[in-house]
Amino acid sequence: MLESAARRMGEEPGGILAADESIGTMGSRLNDIGITDNPEDPTYRNAWRAVMFGASLRPAVNGVILFEEQLANPKLVNMLTVQGVLPGIKIDQGLAFFAGSDVEQVTLGLDGVEKRLKLYSEQGAAFTKFRSFIHIREGQGMPSDACILANAKVQAGFARASQDSGRVPMVEPEVNMVGEHPIEYCAEVTEQVLRIVFEELDAAGVHLPGMVLKPNMILSGSKAKNRAAPEAVARATVDVLSRVVPDAVPVIAFLSGGQTDEEAYANLSAINLTARAEGHPWRLTYSFGRAAQKGALNVWRGSPYSVQAARARFVELLAEMSAASMGAYPTVAV
Repeated sequence: MLESAARRMGEEPGGILAADESIGTMGSRLNDIGITDNPEDPTYRNAWRAVMFGASLRPAVNGVILFEEQLANPKLVNMLTVQGVLPGIKIDQGLAFFAGSDVEQVTLGLDGVEKRLKLYSEQGAAFTKFRSFIHIREGQGMPSDACILANAKVQAGFARASQDSGRVPMVEPEVNMVGEHPIEYCAEVTEQVLRIVFEELDAAGVHLPGMVLKPNMILSGSKAKNRAAPEAVARATVDVLSRVVPDAVPVIAFLSGGQTDEEAYANLSAINLTARAEGHPWRLTYSFGRAAQKGALNVWRGSPYSVQAARARFVELLAEMSAASMGAYPTVAV
């Protein structure tokens, strides 16, 4: 069951839509388009998800990561399941500073996870997602070995608990792209992070064919000069994955990590072209959030008269992402 669900999450030509923004994050995005969001009232947050979920999602979307507020809404979940889309759930519960640092962080969420997993299962979640956030600062000893290990152990604990509950875990050890570092340093740190994550997954007895990896791409820092082009991103990313990700992992679904829509799509397409040419075993696809939604959100802007236009734009973006996951971006929008 776990293996078939994991493979389904990466089924060509689709991927995963990340719609698991927290109340605060979604509120900020609504504020950006002129909507004053009330944290106590999910009306607009649910309305935006309904705009997306009411679009024709297949075959570009195999699964959607939800926030607890939306998984608890049967109407929204049904909009996915009637299309054959798997509902998932963001299960981590925020970040805490690590070992006295005022920068490095460790992810919270393992306390009481079994009880929450039971509830999520009853609400229809087929998979879970747990995110670690690794800060990177070249020349400042960051990330520290201790912080990497602490987050890897939490990831492994979450993944094992998720599989024990019958849910496919999406393991997301994100190396933050913010900074002036070159692509080489991102590659060095990401390789170290992934290597330790897989060591801890093995120690916890996680069944690799029944999981999905959600890593960052290997990128220059967002503030770096002469940032690497897609071909260099692809080469570095495939090289790191080939050294540390076991063949047993069926799906690697990249996060967009603050990239623009076009940057994320172009990089994913180049990664696929490189990996396919070399015969690598994984399905390489997307688990994009902002890069999947921003263009359509700007069309909608909270107006019921803009729903159909927003859905049409969303479907265009999905088609571009799908093409990228097959190594065929740029393409003509449908």
